[in-house]
Amino acid sequence: MNVLGEEPASPRIDFRFGDDQFLNAQYLVDVDLKFICELTDDLQQKDPTEQHKRLDTLFSLMDIDDLLREEIGMDYSRAVCNIYKNIRLCDSLKENDLTTNLKFIKLINLCFNKCPTQSYPEVHLLREYFLKVVDYFKAFSNGGSMQNDELFSRVADDADIYNGMTSKLLISELLFYFLLDMKNKQPDIDILFKAYIEDLVFLLVNKYIHNLNFKYSVKVKLPWNKISKTPRSRASSSTSSLQQNTPVTSVEPRCSYKYELSSNKGIALTNAIPNPVMINNVVERSILVRSLVLYTTICTDNPEYPSILWASPHIMLFVSSLLKHPDIELSLAALLFLVHPIIHSKNIYKNNKQSLSKCLPYLFQSLDYDYIPFWFDPFKILTKLMDLFNEEDPSNNPVTIYIENSNSYEAFLDLLSISISHRSENEYMSETAIRMIQLWASLASFDERTRCTVIGIPNILTRLGKDINSHIDLLTEFTQYYLSISSTQLDIEGIPRNYPPFYDSRLVLAWLQLLKSFSRSVTALRTKLQKAHLTETLTKLLNASYKLTQIAYNAGGDFLKKELEIIGLTLGNICNFMVEFSSLQASVLQTDILATIKEILYDNLFNPHSETNMNHERANAFKGLNLEDIKTYSLWVLRHLMYNSQNAEKMKLLERIPFDIILDFINDPSWPVQEQCFQLLRNLTCNSRKVVNLLLEKFKYVDYKTNPITGMNEQIGSTYLFEYLARKMRLLDIRNKTQRKTLEAILYIINNIAAVNENKKKLVVEQNEILDILKDILSESSQNLTKYGNDSELKLASLWVLNNLLWNSSLSTYTQYVLEGYSATAGNNYNTNNSRNSSSEESINTSSNPLNTVDDESKPFEEQISPSPEGQQRSAGEKRVSEDKEFIHPYGTDPSNNNTSSVHANDSTVERCKRLSDIGLYALVKQNIFDESLDVREKARTLLYHMDLLLKTT
Repeated sequence: MNVLGEEPASPRIDFRFGDDQFLNAQYLVDVDLKFICELTDDLQQKDPTEQHKRLDTLFSLMDIDDLLREEIGMDYSRAVCNIYKNIRLCDSLKENDLTTNLKFIKLINLCFNKCPTQSYPEVHLLREYFLKVVDYFKAFSNGGSMQNDELFSRVADDADIYNGMTSKLLISELLFYFLLDMKNKQPDIDILFKAYIEDLVFLLVNKYIHNLNFKYSVKVKLPWNKISKTPRSRASSSTSSLQQNTPVTSVEPRCSYKYELSSNKGIALTNAIPNPVMINNVVERSILVRSLVLYTTICTDNPEYPSILWASPHIMLFVSSLLKHPDIELSLAALLFLVHPIIHSKNIYKNNKQSLSKCLPYLFQSLDYDYIPFWFDPFKILTKLMDLFNEEDPSNNPVTIYIENSNSYEAFLDLLSISISHRSENEYMSETAIRMIQLWASLASFDERTRCTVIGIPNILTRLGKDINSHIDLLTEFTQYYLSISSTQLDIEGIPRNYPPFYDSRLVLAWLQLLKSFSRSVTALRTKLQKAHLTETLTKLLNASYKLTQIAYNAGGDFLKKELEIIGLTLGNICNFMVEFSSLQASVLQTDILATIKEILYDNLFNPHSETNMNHERANAFKGLNLEDIKTYSLWVLRHLMYNSQNAEKMKLLERIPFDIILDFINDPSWPVQEQCFQLLRNLTCNSRKVVNLLLEKFKYVDYKTNPITGMNEQIGSTYLFEYLARKMRLLDIRNKTQRKTLEAILYIINNIAAVNENKKKLVVEQNEILDILKDILSESSQNLTKYGNDSELKLASLWVLNNLLWNSSLSTYTQYVLEGYSATAGNNYNTNNSRNSSSEESINTSSNPLNTVDDESKPFEEQISPSPEGQQRSAGEKRVSEDKEFIHPYGTDPSNNNTSSVHANDSTVERCKRLSDIGLYALVKQNIFDESLDVREKARTLLYHMDLLLKTT
């Protein structure tokens, strides 16, 4: 007796199944699967007729309704495994006739589509066979045959085979399997396989391109031997070496003339879309659909592969015509293909916007379709496009503008509200909720109005907190389970268990992305988010997820990948909570977030220089996974904490997290990690002689020399910090935004060192290589672009370095705002409120909103780090000089004496100014008073005035 009734008797092999799926399901729940075993037994040894009959029977048996399949549960999966194991037709693909192989592959596709957790184990044999079938199809299309090939010799006389129909059906079914395979995992696809997909596309395009009806093109009648080669002919040379036995042959349409599109100048630049090319052959249409989708997916997963199809204007114009095609799948495949280069290529911004204008209307039109294939996700594409243009120009994002100008804005908002309220009802509503949360996270990244609108949805933060807490409970329960079992129990036949991600991991990631957008808002940080009490929830999530990486590190790559993403996004949100103006900073610190940060930075998994938690098995388990975000945001939290902090707070932090641990990340393989390390050093060295001395000490070269008087060995040394910084600056490529910010941070570290005292100024001014870099930066202009790209932020940082080199450290707190070398009285005749600047993020221009200066959506708050030329000189350290005793004025200027008219520049300051002038920096400062940037112009003018007055004293 089984769960669906009495055990049925095994029917004869030629049993024909009807529409009674309940009867079919009885054979699937049979404990021994007797009927399936009888059908699959020695199938490859049967004659073709018997093979066809059994394969048809198996197909009917496995083709049951989805609801019934879910009801019988694991029994269906067991039946699929039995079919994969017992049908060995894949071993004899070359001996089977094409019809048998077609029926077999259709059965495999059905099983894989309905049971995606069980993939076919012999995929490599299917790929090899696919290449053979494509070769046959190409040969037939070229007017030849492959009768001498062992694969086709037995069937060459079959008219149906000879006309290529069966080979087309085989290609279509094989492409469908590969699509299913890539949907469920990321298989290794070699460049030869990709080249065969290209051949299929070129073959079909060449066949139908003469039907292209485009009023902006003209027919050019050319002799056959003068018709230009197709792009595939030119492109195939790059892959010909890979296809030694299967040369690619382009197929020209059999006609006396054709469209020579390349003769129509500028046709590729038009925004017009041709009328659709009608492809009446259903099989060829399915091949084109699946080839375009598979090719796009392969190139997305393997960006290092050359993208030949997108380089062809013929292909692009042909595919763009398919956007208007009545076949929905063909239209969506064309849309997916055309959107790919916008998202992934390195085209200039203008061209991307032009291409986007063609695709956006059809992308929004797809939202109204009743049926969308599994490989097309309009919400995912919209989110990617918004993120792309948010990086380029968030204030003029064409996707956001299109949404706001259409009726989609309110519709998306309603859909978000409905989906998060009913997400637990079924799988589809849950998936819709995830997509809508991700979409609105991107929409709200740089728009305050959108943030306020979304955060105003009733109970949205309550639901966010509830789902995160549910994930925390799941993490805790799983960790306890994992600790309760032995490692041997986790293995199946000696293979470590590969757990899938938690069912709610994607939902939690979506909520964290939306929360990150909320946390960019000053209003939200001070109102809604403060009332939601999310700081403790995020800290619990961080601790639970991080603990999981220490215990369940051998749970599998897919499982760990999602949890690492959650840790990174959680730290990103905490980082935003830690900005100076946030009222949540204190509540975050109460959770002892520094203890977790310290544990992460000490962990050997993230810090190879540390021996804490050193575990080679754990390190191997995380190999290839993204650890960059966790390190980046951990340092970023400290960076925000040290923003505008007192010297005592800095020393307290360095007691908990030593300088050596921070410096371990200064040469991290990841540039974002290096950037945050230097930005943290920038904030630490601001107005702190102790930290500056510690930094110099860490880069001290120690040697021993015998004292000729005492005869004792004495320790001597010199710092190589400046040599290191100069070398680092030379290696940076400022075309990369992260490396450009790293260079800017290094310049401000040098600036902070120069601000300490006369000795440090002398150290800096003696560094010829650093001064050469300053010259290179300041020498550039819009007409003279070299390595540094005439970047205004780098210029401003360089001017601040020169400013601090000419600042007289001997002046007291009460006179340090007067231009150096002149009395307070003299300074009153000119706006001189522009002397030593802290040159760190404390020097923020408070008139600007930090929220509007975020560099990109994937990062926390990016403060306005360019120092304000006016009114921002008093940093935290400068205000508390009398308390911290940081800066000593050896000339004994009395702070209580307001008469400073007798204070003049000392000789060393004048000598520094003269040296800077001699090497050409005076002329470069003068050149920059006409710079395009207002900040650079003002700083250069003030500094030039200062230098003029100093040079007059010589």
